[in-house]
Amino acid sequence: MLIYQFGNLETTFAGVDRGYSSYPNFNTPEVLAYNLKDIRYRCTFNS
Repeated sequence: MLIYQFGNLETTFAGVDRGYSSYPNFNTPEVLAYNLKDIRYRCTFNS
């Protein structure tokens, strides 16, 4: 059985040098991208 997962990723991965922040200047730790890959999340749309 195939299961498709789609997600909308509304953040940036600008690195720790830019400082992590939330609205309105999103910056997320890069580990989120690796975690999404580890749980086999394969299709992400960016806004």
